[in-house]
Amino acid sequence: MAMVNLKRPKRTKKELKEEAMQVETEQDRYPWGTRLDFHEDEIDKIGTLQGMEGGEEIVIRAKGKVIQVSTIMREGSKKREHVEIQITDIGIEDANSAEEAFKAESK
Repeated sequence: MAMVNLKRPKRTKKELKEEAMQVETEQDRYPWGTRLDFHEDEIDKIGTLQGMEGGEEIVIRAKGKVIQVSTIMREGSKKREHVEIQITDIGIEDANSAEEAFKAESK
């Protein structure tokens, strides 16, 4: 499973002003919509989440469906694209178990 880190690069004050953004906070380090939030019903379904503690690393494998694609082109600004994906199925492992499974598969 190829993974891509979505952490945003630090921007200069000029770039922030041009994009009409405020100075980044820790919450803004990753793009909006990339945080997953699970409650009791989902935690019960995904047993791996039971007993997790803040700061633990996990590996996620998900299946989803593209539900919307749009492109906006305005005079004087660059083309903006948007893809919305609905996650339909998900699997979660703690990082140590996933690393052991990857090593076993590569032998």
